[in-house]
Amino acid sequence: MRKTSILAMLVALLILSVPAWSAETQNVTITVTIEYLAVTIDEPTVPFDVMALSDSKVADTAVNVTNDGTVEENFGLRITDPSDPDGWTSGTTLADVGADKYVLGARKAAEKPAVGDYVDTDVIQTDVTMGDDTNFGGFGYNVASKASEKIFFLMKTMTSVTDPSQHSIIVEVSCQKYVAP
Repeated sequence: MRKTSILAMLVALLILSVPAWSAETQNVTITVTIEYLAVTIDEPTVPFDVMALSDSKVADTAVNVTNDGTVEENFGLRITDPSDPDGWTSGTTLADVGADKYVLGARKAAEKPAVGDYVDTDVIQTDVTMGDDTNFGGFGYNVASKASEKIFFLMKTMTSVTDPSQHSIIVEVSCQKYVAP
């Protein structure tokens, strides 16, 4: 029994005399950016000035629309319901003008397009139309984060008007996350 106790003491002394090894630590930093959608425009007003009845004009001022979000986006356009002035309505095709009925279009372009460059898929509706390969000349489709696109608006005036005073038409620019087809 004494031999076992001495042996146990020797083993304990050996264990206590072995140098202790400490583990080295390292840190890792985790960063996260939350996905969000945002759009900004650089021109809050596009003036057409005075126009004659049954006239068509492309605005001299372009509007730059920027994806200020963190993911690719599609942009959408619509004429907001309350912006149709009392007695005025918006047409749904380029030829859809009439008494108190105008057409408003938008088209992506680097330089001011001609009136004849606009097609029916460029006409802004009262429901949101999202940009794709054809709508609005390809405007607002798969726009990279922090990228901008330039659009020019087209105004086609009515054939006759009840109230010829200046009116404002509000176009809402929206965005949604681009999802690959």
